[in-house]
Amino acid sequence: MYQISAFLLRSLLTGVYFLTVFLIASSCNKDKYHDPQPAGPEPEWQQLTAMQSGVPVNSMAFTDSLHGICVGDSGMLAVTTDGGKHWNIQYPWPGKQLFCVRFSNPLTAWICGSQGLLLKSDDGGANWSTVNLNTATSLRSMFWEGQRAWIVGNPESDTLSLIYYSGDGGQNWIRRESATGQVLLGVYFRDSLGWACGLNGQIIRTSDYGNTWLNCNSSTTAHLRKVFFNGSSQGYAVGENGTWLKSGDGGAEWTGAGTLTYSDINDICFTGLQDGWMAGENGKIFRTRDGGISWTSENSHVNATLLEIHMLGASRGYAAGYTKSGTGIVLAYK
Repeated sequence: MYQISAFLLRSLLTGVYFLTVFLIASSCNKDKYHDPQPAGPEPEWQQLTAMQSGVPVNSMAFTDSLHGICVGDSGMLAVTTDGGKHWNIQYPWPGKQLFCVRFSNPLTAWICGSQGLLLKSDDGGANWSTVNLNTATSLRSMFWEGQRAWIVGNPESDTLSLIYYSGDGGQNWIRRESATGQVLLGVYFRDSLGWACGLNGQIIRTSDYGNTWLNCNSSTTAHLRKVFFNGSSQGYAVGENGTWLKSGDGGAEWTGAGTLTYSDINDICFTGLQDGWMAGENGKIFRTRDGGISWTSENSHVNATLLEIHMLGASRGYAAGYTKSGTGIVLAYK
């Protein structure tokens, strides 16, 4: 009797054990293989219809997804604090072309333009003061890296193109000569290494913060609008008629990188080593996710000339330019 009871008890306990294991395993599998939650919608380019400047938007800068500034022809200044839903549009410098706007910190903004115009705002763009560089030449583009800044533009009369440098946050500016007499349209720096590009395929580089410059072999005579380096060696330059160049040696030599479009490419930027963007004529926007090896076309939903593209990350950014009728346009990627 005792042996039978023990046998039955062992059998019962064994059954309970395996049943428990089965239920636990079933519960774990249910958690592991549950149906995935639906993902949010993919970001896409949308026109910010509140931007009605009436003149081309030449440049823009955003400190975050909400606060941004656009500038353009006829002294146009537009400021947003809500991501472009509303703009405060003014024309405080009539007759001046404003070519470039950049932030040196979240509150301090800078604008450069025609006739040597350099402006500074310490309150995010609400109020502006003039910085006198004692020049009448057009200042086309600028680049900020911490307290250091560089401004490039046109040559003065028959001299070499000038480059202005500040190492103290814009309190003082030093005038330096470049290695070219061509108009310079774009400039980019990574610490002491810098590059500038411009008309007729001009590319110059420096390794001492811009004290001295050397000419580079760009392999093209096309006008180049912007230059960007994704590291100290790997660089890109873009320009008219779909020109885009690559360099793998820090900018000494450049080669054509292929044909994506025959429209002008006006700007290029990267948000990391892999994710990059280009923008240009006819609403063209291209994106790479593999460090520039391959590029795919993005739908901008507009047929406009896009002069600048500024990405805050992989899923948020802005592009700006002008429509076929010459009015300003701003797109948001969100």
